[in-house]
Amino acid sequence: MGLRQSKSKTNSTKSAKYMSSIPEPASDEVKRYDPVHTDAVLSVSCLGNNGFLSAGADQTIVSYQWQEGKVLQKWTGHCRDVTKVAYSQALDRVFSGSRDKTAKMWTREGAAGTTVNEAILTFVGHNLVVNGLASVDVSRRLCTGGRDNSVRLWDTETGGCIKEVTTSRNLVTHMVTIPRTEMVIQSSEDKSIRIWDTRTLEESSVSNKKSYIQTCCDVRSDGTYCLSCSNGFSGQGCEASIWDLRSLRDPLREFKGHSQTASGCCFLHAQSNSSPMFLTCSHDQTVKLWDQSSGDCLCTVSLSGSKQLTSITANTDGSICVGSFETGVQILSIGQDCNGLWDMKPVAQY
Repeated sequence: MGLRQSKSKTNSTKSAKYMSSIPEPASDEVKRYDPVHTDAVLSVSCLGNNGFLSAGADQTIVSYQWQEGKVLQKWTGHCRDVTKVAYSQALDRVFSGSRDKTAKMWTREGAAGTTVNEAILTFVGHNLVVNGLASVDVSRRLCTGGRDNSVRLWDTETGGCIKEVTTSRNLVTHMVTIPRTEMVIQSSEDKSIRIWDTRTLEESSVSNKKSYIQTCCDVRSDGTYCLSCSNGFSGQGCEASIWDLRSLRDPLREFKGHSQTASGCCFLHAQSNSSPMFLTCSHDQTVKLWDQSSGDCLCTVSLSGSKQLTSITANTDGSICVGSFETGVQILSIGQDCNGLWDMKPVAQY
């Protein structure tokens, strides 16, 4: 894909010392590539160190190397919106969930730029949209959750359902695996956070209910803390919450600042000489960087014209990927200026 334009309306007057391995862009330069989706981008995920995955209402999944503006692969096969996408490094497989009530597993084999039209496996069993995907790499299984109140465990060799649990009012919104374990965290429209032990598919722990729907969740790489976000409007709700996974009942701290639904969240990979940090994105078109220890919002960037931001993820090189309704996929970079203040800016869009 070729560059469409190279200038952004956003100017940065400070020279930032970037904590990532991304070359610092010129102060007003954004790489703008041809869009890879024709409709809203509903989910983004990391593809190891090789780029990002995105999935959308156009029923496609795309892997992309943003530094070069290159489509690595495209997958088609769902017949409705693709709501979630995830990558398993242990299996080297891409997983997707959809409003067509299925989850699929895809191969990454093939030449760069190729389109794959048929999944390796299709996981059939949910009665409503699949909103949660978690690859349990330790056991090489897939855990899914849907709006049908069910959580299911799947065999990634055969595609068969190993076990299913239905919990009243547990409309699953997101899932993530606790690293190096067989435990899966999920957020729910019933306003709670749950931990599932996938060895038995039993509920290991459940939080007290918050006041608003929990839209998403993430877990820190050391497996100690969980992050979730709330829906809301006009500044009511819209917060992020940090949970101690050793005692899940109530959040340790809430982080308020968004004015509309907080739709995505992710921990940043550990950086030397800095407190633990995380990111949130929102329907208010902003991305915020937070200090987990102090509760401070370190910086905010507004992605005007995006309408709603839907999903966010951070790669090991420090690049941040954000999905949106109107402006496709946006890549951000984070750094500190000469005064030690944090700065966040767009560096690419596709």
